[in-house]
Amino acid sequence: IKTDSLLFQLGYFSEQDVEMISSRAVGDICSRFFDKDGQICNESLDERTLGLDLDELKKKEYAILVAGGDQKIDSIYGALQGKFANVLVTDQFTARFLLDKQE
Repeated sequence: IKTDSLLFQLGYFSEQDVEMISSRAVGDICSRFFDKDGQICNESLDERTLGLDLDELKKKEYAILVAGGDQKIDSIYGALQGKFANVLVTDQFTARFLLDKQE
């Protein structure tokens, strides 16, 4: 997780939030942080986040994740584990790595 994003720069997160995000989160969707298993990292932080709840993505006919590259592997894997996307658009190397990781 890069802490140079606008949310971090604007001071939206407390120091404790930043530590938790840095230690557990592999990615975020709509500023909702999840771990490698697709679980929300911190319920209280998630509750005060405005926007689409990630459980709503699971109900959509199409929830499309577009990402690739070795720096995004853990984030993509966590999102797929959490079932936040049912369509993945990626490159062939990332796809192969993710398929191998499943075995």
